[in-house]
Amino acid sequence: MTHGQRPEKSSAAIRLHRDPVCGTYVSPEISFKVEKSGHITHFCSTNCRDRYAQPAARAART
Repeated sequence: MTHGQRPEKSSAAIRLHRDPVCGTYVSPEISFKVEKSGHITHFCSTNCRDRYAQPAARAART
């Protein structure tokens, strides 16, 4: 790249995942993940991940 040229933009879009606890959309590259039965759930923080894992909190969401 020479002076004055802009870097090429990637055409690949990053798919965001919704945290099931707080609703925040998070990139899979920086999310806190839990895998169960081949399904990965993404969280914005360890706090949300831990809250999701609590049985009472999970029962309230179903």
